[in-house]
Amino acid sequence: MAQYNTEGIVIGGNKFGEADRILRILTKEHGKVSAIAKGVRRGTSKFSGCLEPMMVNDFLLAEGRNMDVVCQAENIRNYSRIHSDYSLINCAGRLLEAATKLTEEGLPDPMTYGLLVGALDALESGAQPELTELVFKCALLQGHGIFPDLTGCNDCGKKRTKAIHFDGKQMAFLCNDCAGAKGIHRPISKDALNGLYNASKRDAADIKVGGNIEEALCLADEILSAFLQAGLGRARDERRR
Repeated sequence: MAQYNTEGIVIGGNKFGEADRILRILTKEHGKVSAIAKGVRRGTSKFSGCLEPMMVNDFLLAEGRNMDVVCQAENIRNYSRIHSDYSLINCAGRLLEAATKLTEEGLPDPMTYGLLVGALDALESGAQPELTELVFKCALLQGHGIFPDLTGCNDCGKKRTKAIHFDGKQMAFLCNDCAGAKGIHRPISKDALNGLYNASKRDAADIKVGGNIEEALCLADEILSAFLQAGLGRARDERRR
């Protein structure tokens, strides 16, 4: 079997057979891959302690007929601080979920991989979790070209007004007049919009911890969900043709 080296982070896995585990790995060079780690659930396994979720390893994988096989795994980052704090585990889990949703099977995406590892490094170093998550998600949306213009109405170009709404179908921010003309009522607070804008500029010092960061995070998740829904819809349409 052909073998290849890749750096990757374990994003999940399932038990298989008596002692094996099927791993989901987000890799730097190959996107998402599935690989079986044989005997990993035995206490004497050479992989013991390095193939848990949210651990970064230098992998040697062998290409299999149905699934790749983990031949070697050398731990690079184990994120011990994250793994010892339940709130950090939850935050890191949301980072993994966002990254994996935007990563294709078998397709390289070093940008997403780099952003994810950078965000996990920040959490491990003691960065504020909500700020880290918001800045990461904004960078992720920008990197994939799906971050809307926040300086004004995306329809008429009117600069930011007191009333602004989010159009999930178009992934656009609209002024009150344009939103009303389209029958859209999804008002966004000024604090949330400012929080999202500052996070997109990586200006964490200007983001207040509190209500606006929570609303800004919800808004970032809404943009991501709208994009994924639109993508799934296009995929279904293409299959029907």
